[in-house]
Amino acid sequence: MVAQVLVRAGDAVAAGQQLVSVEAMKMEMWLTAGAAGTVRAVHATPKAGVESGAVLVELEIQESSTS
Repeated sequence: MVAQVLVRAGDAVAAGQQLVSVEAMKMEMWLTAGAAGTVRAVHATPKAGVESGAVLVELEIQESSTS
């Protein structure tokens, strides 16, 4: 079950930032951003059930400039 959603579409996020909290068997697990970017879409809703492998947040990854 989705416990918390901390981001909205359009939000800028940093690598490692907490996005969504999911509870399973009384344990809370945080999904974090794998890279810096912008939230493209949020498919998670608090108190909603979650299937294994479900997409909860879509990120548009920020391209890193190496000049």
